[in-house]
Formats: sequence, structure tokens, C-alpha cells
Amino acid sequence: MGSLKPTELLKTEIKQLSDAELLEQQFKTDDPENLSGVSSALPTDYKDAEIEFWYDVNPGSGKTTEDRSYVWCAHCGKVTHWKGYVMKSSSDARFLIGAETCGRKLYGLDFNQTENKFDTLRSRQNYLFRWNATIEALPNAVDGLSEFLKNPILRQFEEARSGFEREMNDLYVQLNKAISRNDGRLLIDERVRDFEAEQRRNDTYDQEDQAFEASRQSMTLTAFKEQRKEFKKQKNTRNRGEIYKTVQRETGRIAGDDFLKSRATPIQIISGCIADLRNLHGEMKGQATEQFSNQKMSTTLTKVKNYIANVETELKRLRAASGFFQLNNLTTIATWTSKVPEIRGQYKVRARTLIKEDANRDVQISLPSDYKVPMNIVALETLKVALTRAN
Repeated sequence: MGSLKPTELLKTEIKQLSDAELLEQQFKTDDPENLSGVSSALPTDYKDAEIEFWYDVNPGSGKTTEDRSYVWCAHCGKVTHWKGYVMKSSSDARFLIGAETCGRKLYGLDFNQTENKFDTLRSRQNYLFRWNATIEALPNAVDGLSEFLKNPILRQFEEARSGFEREMNDLYVQLNKAISRNDGRLLIDERVRDFEAEQRRNDTYDQEDQAFEASRQSMTLTAFKEQRKEFKKQKNTRNRGEIYKTVQRETGRIAGDDFLKSRATPIQIISGCIADLRNLHGEMKGQATEQFSNQKMSTTLTKVKNYIANVETELKRLRAASGFFQLNNLTTIATWTSKVPEIRGQYKVRARTLIKEDANRDVQISLPSDYKVPMNIVALETLKVALTRAN
């Protein structure tokens, strides 16, 4: 069948569904052409049709119709669409309409409004799936985090970090300055010869000599001789010595610098996240979904996502300690300390232990040999999946 005339614009409607009904509703089909009752022609009651499903069978970037053919459109009568809608008339007749041109351009504003209503229902359904999946996953996530708080690495981390700040404070302060000012680069001041400055100085002397000789033409011989005596005296005072300058040289970079950053401990931060997640779960489960708009659901789910991010930041911080106490990193730091006058005492490294020697006593900071941070917390990964769940 050919294109419809402008006077035959579709007048479609979208049924309003409750949240419970939306959870049972199927909005998408991956095989529109093989649905039962699909007709290649428009039914007589097409004007009263409503959108039943949407489809997108685009095979993806770089693919062609050889990988997946276009879908037939009952309105334009051509196989030219990858995206579109399955329409259902009042007599339950099904037919396909392409979204790119037929649905949006040929049938006018009415169809655009219908699309918007359909997309609104799909969006609500998506929020409901994510909402319910998050409610289901939260208790296990809270339990998993609570169990993780029993892991000895949390206290081992804080003992090492607080001990480092307390017992090696000079070094601790200078390392944090290197992080904040130099992006973790360890710099030392070096006195080096400035050959360029020497060349500039010598060029200036040569120019003065040339200018004096050129002035001879404008003076009497007697006057020139007098001036030459004074000029020679001046030349004798010239500095021809070596010129030096101070430059900064990088001796290395701090590995695992998150270990040094002073803020609330991982135990404090993760404990706070547990309490907040537990409260959110109570709020989410305590009311019917109809009490939450999409915006409120989005805000709440974003809070859950942020708490997860906070926990993951602490896991990263815990892992940073392992990097900081690597032998190569400690050796780089210990060597650097001897060139920084603000750092008192002598530092050396033994295995993965940093040692400060001074007149009173030696101080050692290290991590236990069995210090190992898990790659992830399984229950937390399940919660992350729930937040992105889609039908």
C-alpha cells in the first residue's frame, strides 16, 4: 500500500497502566515480522491503532543490510526501516510502521505525541525494574559491607597510615606537598652551570667593546686616549667567571599516593555508607512505588550509586597502600629524603619496610606480609548490576 494522504493521519492512544501492570508489560520485540497476526497491509481500522511494541533491529556500526535486512513498513510499502513500531488496531490487527520517516514525518504531530507517551511508559518501567532490583539487592550489599568491616586489612591500613603521619611527620608533610603541588613528582634542587647566561653576558661585553671602538671616529685622538684609559679600567672589573643556577630535577614519582591522603578512615567512611544504605532501603521499601515520581526514584538511585562509589574509593585507597610499600617506591622515597633539607633523620629501606634513623630511636613502618585487598565485594557488584537493570 502507498503512503497515506495528509487527511488520514493516525490518531493513536496509549493506555495508562499502573506500576504493577507496567512491570508485566512487554514494550520491545526483537522479531517484529514474525509476531502472530502481523499484516503487510494496513487494516481498515488503522486510524484507531495504538503502539504495542517498539523494535530496533539495527545490526550495529559497520553492518549492512547483508547482515540484517530492513523491516517492511505497511504504510510506505517498502523495506526501508530498522527502527519502528508494532501497531495494533481496535480489531487486534497488527501492522508495522517505520519510525524514521513514516511514523514521525508522514503522520504528523499526533504520532509524535503518541511516541512521547509510549516512551514515558517505557521510562517508568525502566525505573521500576531498577527500583525493585535495588530494593532486593540492598540487604545483601549491607550485609556484605558489614562483613568486610571485619577484615583485618582495614585496621592494618590505618595503623600504617597514622603511624607514618605521626612517626615520620617531616617526610609525611613533604610527600603530601609533592602530591598537591607537583602531581606526586619527587623534585630536588640542583646547582648547575648556566651556559646560556654566560653567553648572554659575553655577548653584552663584545657589544660594549664594538661600541667603544666605533666612538673613536667622533673623538679627537687625545680625547679617545683618555676615554680608552677609563674603558680599560671598566673592562678590568668585568666578571668572566662561571654562572650557576638552581633547577629542579625529578628523581621519581610517588606510587600509591592515596595511602598518604589524610581524611576519615576507610572504616569510618564505609560504616557511614552502610548506615545510609540501610536507611535508604527502609525508605524505598516502606512506601508504594506510586509515591515516588521518576525524578524522586532517580535521585534515590543516584544516592545509592554515590555510596557505592564512596566504598570503591576506599577500596582503591586500601590498594594504594600496597603500591606505596613496594620496594622500588620506598627506595625512591628514601633516596629523595637525603636531598630535602626539611626532612630530618636518615631513611633506609629493608624489604618492604621504611626505616627512619635518628639520634634517639629507629622507627619502622610497613604492612603485614599477608595484607591483601579483595578485587571487589560480591554483594556490592550485585547491587551495581541492579542499578542498571533494564527489561
